[in-house]
Amino acid sequence: MEQIEHNYPIYDMPVLPCWHKNRVVLMGDAAHAVGPHAGQGASMAIEDALVLAACLGAESDHEAAFRRYEALRRDRIAQVLKATARNSSRKRTNGWFALFVRDLILPFVIPIGIRTGRRFFRYRADYTPLALP
Repeated sequence: MEQIEHNYPIYDMPVLPCWHKNRVVLMGDAAHAVGPHAGQGASMAIEDALVLAACLGAESDHEAAFRRYEALRRDRIAQVLKATARNSSRKRTNGWFALFVRDLILPFVIPIGIRTGRRFFRYRADYTPLALP
């Protein structure tokens, strides 16, 4: 059976200068869409919710809570976006030989990628969600 390589367009969303306005705050993909190559989209939304809830409980007004939430989340999101871009570029292939080589080395590379990805899985937004970096 012939293997067909499917290439689907994946676009990076522009970085928003601000994730809130008045009494509305964005979180998850609405604030920072994460590509599919790190498998972290849903996790980022859940982490956002935990941190936002903690910020709303700790601050006296919503503006301060929204600013704090954004300040706490920006670095983490930037790390995940960087990993997503790196993973995406590694998955692209050009031609049959590249596909052959990729499929040949993939069983050896996947465990390395899993070990590298553990830093994302170790992160716990609920441990110290209000500690600024």
